[in-house]
Amino acid sequence: MRRARRVPRCVWITDGEDIRSRDWHEEVNYSDLQRHAVIAIAAGDIPEALDFRCVVGLEVHLSGERGEARARRLHAALIEAGARRILTTVQGNPPELITHGV
Repeated sequence: MRRARRVPRCVWITDGEDIRSRDWHEEVNYSDLQRHAVIAIAAGDIPEALDFRCVVGLEVHLSGERGEARARRLHAALIEAGARRILTTVQGNPPELITHGV
């Protein structure tokens, strides 16, 4: 995409299973009718070891479904990678929102 000078408006990252990670490029997002890149992170992945170069300069929406501590580690890894804005939702009761660059 970058070679073609095309950039998604934002990237959605789910720390869990997300069927959209396989077909995001085929259908537009129902809320704004644009295509958003979707990445699913496996349970065994180490947040600090993931290659997040794909998010440099982009807005990232992170859904932390595997707990607060792991969501915070992923959030920090995205900051380190150079994401422009990060909105992290930590699943819980009540859910928590962690932001960067907002």
